[in-house]
Amino acid sequence: MIARLAGTISDIYSHQITVMVQGVGYAVGVIDERAYALNSTVDLHIYYHWNQENGPALYGFANALERTVFFKYFERSGCGPKIALAVLAHLSANEFVRAIAQSDARVLSSVSGIGPKRLSL
Repeated sequence: MIARLAGTISDIYSHQITVMVQGVGYAVGVIDERAYALNSTVDLHIYYHWNQENGPALYGFANALERTVFFKYFERSGCGPKIALAVLAHLSANEFVRAIAQSDARVLSSVSGIGPKRLSL
């Protein structure tokens, strides 16, 4: 299992970067590709996901808390990686944890893709 990935960014796409590590390019889904620059180095916390239809996918995060929030939200039934990334694009990991701890439905429902059915965390 891949838990961390450190390398140089060779390509940037919409919500995805390519990280070169010793000659191998890894496609990594990210919260906001604008936070990265070509040819810069990164050290990402990785979540490895397997989808029956699409195969493997890597998602990269700046820290372990972001990865944990992504995973905890993502593991909920009916929530995919795109919604989990949207949550972290709209709320920082700390804001999300605080909203959950305080049962703040107003903050959580401000994220596109989170409706009343998904608020019962």
